[in-house]
Amino acid sequence: MAKIIWILRLIPLLVWWGEHEKAREYARQLQAALTPEGLQIDLIPDWDLLSLAFTPDLIRQVPSLSPILAQISVPGQPADADLAASLQSGWVAGNIRSLSLARGIKRLLARGEKAAAEQLLHLAATHQRPDGSFPETFQASTPCLTGLLEMASAWFQAGHLQHGEQAYRAFLKSRDRKTFLKLSGKPRGLSLQVSALTFLEALRDRVVCTFEATAPRFPTEILAEDGRFRIVDDLVAKYQPQVVADIGCGKGRFIKLLQQRHPHIQAYAVDLSTTMLGELPDSIHAQAGTLLNTGLPDEVADLVFCVEALEHAVNIQAGVKELARITRPGGRLLILDKDVQKLGAMEICDWEQWFDREKMASWIQNHGFRVHVLDRIDHGGISGNDALFLAWIGEKNPTASLPSDSLSTEASPCA
Repeated sequence: MAKIIWILRLIPLLVWWGEHEKAREYARQLQAALTPEGLQIDLIPDWDLLSLAFTPDLIRQVPSLSPILAQISVPGQPADADLAASLQSGWVAGNIRSLSLARGIKRLLARGEKAAAEQLLHLAATHQRPDGSFPETFQASTPCLTGLLEMASAWFQAGHLQHGEQAYRAFLKSRDRKTFLKLSGKPRGLSLQVSALTFLEALRDRVVCTFEATAPRFPTEILAEDGRFRIVDDLVAKYQPQVVADIGCGKGRFIKLLQQRHPHIQAYAVDLSTTMLGELPDSIHAQAGTLLNTGLPDEVADLVFCVEALEHAVNIQAGVKELARITRPGGRLLILDKDVQKLGAMEICDWEQWFDREKMASWIQNHGFRVHVLDRIDHGGISGNDALFLAWIGEKNPTASLPSDSLSTEASPCA
């Protein structure tokens, strides 16, 4: 049972991180582990939370999940109608741990009971310490690292970036974090993987929350004279692509202006933030996704461009691979981002990465592209003489083949 639950948690994470073939392999393992009678969902802790991850888009990317979920999704126990009250009284009485409190809050959020969840999050905030840590129980003096990460995740899911970030950083500063993740000493089987899953789930929620919380800061428009836009615009004017995809589009300032100037294009836009996608007009096919998992079909676009977005990916080479996957043979891929030689020219967040000219070119070439690089690009009214930006433009080999872990080619989810 422990392995089944672990796989159920792992598959959505693998897809989110763009590891489709690994997700399919674990789905096959899950199918083999189930009996013909299936599995009662009341035997799976937190199934109401786990099940939310198995969206139609996820099942499209891992089709073998469909018959598996049919075996699992059988009637279980009804939801606890007094969950919020029992969590509050149990926490104050010292009868439940931080892990149970956090998962209960996430269950309330999943059920749409945001007001009840907010009350508990407010209560939890009063017990968060100045260093960001959170006690294992109401009376405890020490934190439980699993509970700390789960509380961070709950705060992130509710949109409370400050409390979530404080808890997440408290975990990173903990002297016991390496033992928790089994990064030192001898790993102990499944416990290694469960600990890592808890951390990765919190990291995923942190990324999503950060971009949703900071969405108001992102610009909505770009000038046609901006050198960054001119590069994209020139590619469309020169090669006349029919389908164009803006990956990491933010509020769509590039793709909106591009469509205005070239009404013939079929425009796709992908971003992690649903708030920012809400700024797009209906004429643009909006898709919630990440740089590692855009959710778009194989070889969907004649021109794929990614401007100042790849720098936020947690796995840069996997991001390049995903951009290459959705580019049609003979099509173009543009990555426009900052030169690592200029690192320090501005204040950046701790996960932002700038790129080496030659390394990025080689990563793109590895996927069947011929690449050339532009530099000294004007941006935001600043002369390109600051050499902050580089543009890698790749032309995909017309006979390039897809990697083995590509998605099956299906009708676009945006159509």
